[in-house]
Amino acid sequence: MQVLSSSHAKHCLGYHIIFCPKYRHQVLEGAIAIELKRIIGEVCKTYEWLLHSIEVMPDHVHLFVQADHNTAPIEIAKTIKSISAVYL
Repeated sequence: MQVLSSSHAKHCLGYHIIFCPKYRHQVLEGAIAIELKRIIGEVCKTYEWLLHSIEVMPDHVHLFVQADHNTAPIEIAKTIKSISAVYL
């Protein structure tokens, strides 16, 4: 992980985020899983978050994201889930 810096501090914050589809249905397979990885990668690039790893399982997704100290983990999860839901 990279050590990020702001005007008066250095920080290294990584978040392990796990989310699943409604009722934990096994729908994240095949082309949907590939497209989901692409969408999440683009969202992280847009918001300048570092996506260290992503693993899409049939019924849930694991992400390891690094962000600056001003971004709350809930904002990362909310943004990724809402944008990926629109595009899928």
